[in-house]
Amino acid sequence: MNVIGMKRIEQSAYRWKKTYEKNGLIGLTDSCRTQSGRPLKRKLTPFEVIKRQEGKNQVT
Repeated sequence: MNVIGMKRIEQSAYRWKKTYEKNGLIGLTDSCRTQSGRPLKRKLTPFEVIKRQEGKNQVT
């Protein structure tokens, strides 16, 4: 704890508590994993939407 400092630990804990109170467990998930890459400019077809949802279900 001396390496990163107590103040930094306290600030992180405070931020996590606030996020948990506001959004619950969903708020604490890592958004870098789910929101990587550039968003698509075109609309997805219904088949593509289903395929993406199936892929998400397999991961979780």
